[in-house]
Amino acid sequence: MAPPPTVSPTAAHLPSEVLAKSTKTRAPAGLRAPEENAAASSAQAVDTSAAIGELVETLKTTSIGLRFEIDETTHRIITKVIDKETGDLIRQMPTEEVMRIARAIDKLQGLFVSQVA
Repeated sequence: MAPPPTVSPTAAHLPSEVLAKSTKTRAPAGLRAPEENAAASSAQAVDTSAAIGELVETLKTTSIGLRFEIDETTHRIITKVIDKETGDLIRQMPTEEVMRIARAIDKLQGLFVSQVA
């Protein structure tokens, strides 16, 4: 299995335009017309891509890297902040404790479903 992709560097400031767009309130997806949902989805993808691009550029000059992984059990995204020089883990979001709880809940849900069925 290939190593997870790493996005280099660390703390970045998102441009005010991106933050302004992300804080605008809209009707929930279920209450919008299908055309609005498609347009909003497309616009959000462009905004996200632009923000990620700026994040990568900003983080290139630091000694900290970001690594995104998907947990095999819960299928949740795990973001890790890594020291590029030593490879040491600085911070993980969600934390390992939260991931253990999520795995336990998933396991209990599986037991409940198999007993009810």
